[in-house]
Amino acid sequence: MLMQAHKMKQDLSQIDPEQSHDHIQLGSLVKTNKGVYYMSIPLGRIPVGQNAVFCITMGSPIGQLLKGKGADEEVTFNGNVFKIQEVM
Repeated sequence: MLMQAHKMKQDLSQIDPEQSHDHIQLGSLVKTNKGVYYMSIPLGRIPVGQNAVFCITMGSPIGQLLKGKGADEEVTFNGNVFKIQEVM
C-alpha cells in the first residue's frame, strides 16, 4: 500500500497544472460526450460542483485508448463511443 501511494505521488509530481495539451497525455483534462476525465492517478469519480471528474491513469484500459488522441476524435470502450470534445 505504501509503495502504491509513493508511485501515485511520483506520477502527480510529473504533472504541470499550468501546461495545456492538444493531445491526451499525463496531466490532460479531457471533455467527452460521456464525461470529463483527468489523466492522472486512479482516484475514480471526484465531485466538482454539479459535475464530476473521473481521475484515471494512462495505463487504464480507457486511458490507453485515449492516449495521443485530440479533439473531434473518437474511441470505443465497452461498446460505448467516446467523442473527444476538448483536451486541456
